[in-house]
Amino acid sequence: MSKVGIVDYDCGNLFSVQHAFEYISAEPYFCKTPEEVAQADRLLLPGVGAFGDAITAITERGLADAIHSVANAGRPIMGICLGMQLLVDESEESGQHNGLGLIPGRIVQLPGEPRTAGARFKVPNVGWSRLNRPDCINWSNTALNLTNPGDFAYFVHSFHLNSEHPEFILATQTFGDVQSPAVIARDNVVGCQFHPERSGEVGLSILKSWMEI
Repeated sequence: MSKVGIVDYDCGNLFSVQHAFEYISAEPYFCKTPEEVAQADRLLLPGVGAFGDAITAITERGLADAIHSVANAGRPIMGICLGMQLLVDESEESGQHNGLGLIPGRIVQLPGEPRTAGARFKVPNVGWSRLNRPDCINWSNTALNLTNPGDFAYFVHSFHLNSEHPEFILATQTFGDVQSPAVIARDNVVGCQFHPERSGEVGLSILKSWMEI
């Protein structure tokens, strides 16, 4: 099985991701330098924390150019949670920040939508949500190949993707009145807003499918 480079920029849930890949018999290793990123057959951007801090660390370490080189070479890239958000054009979290620009979109605050009798959906969104398949989207030959609509995944986030490109949205979750993107993909780049490594058998099946793309 190909080597999975887990990008280490001091904002990631590194060891839980490492253990998940080892469980499915992959060969993960941590990438801290552009040279280590360049060696990866597949690249994984984990993420816990703030967008601005993360993209600053990636840029200062010269990792942004290395990630783009991997993407341009056609090698698979996956982003998880904050790692998914880093894949897009920009974010409004704690000010205006540019992302990696691999998938179109903007990261915005997740709205606390009214529910009933004045109650509101709490932000951050923490917990299990169903994965919905948008109309006309096919999950075959994607990271969701072994996933069924309605399967649950584990989310922890306060910001989400605002996209004008529904063709890049593989799955959504329902949050209040909002269909928030849960999985996005463009060519060899895919992002999961949830944590596959914390989503039980469903999450492991997503990582396994990604390894087989």
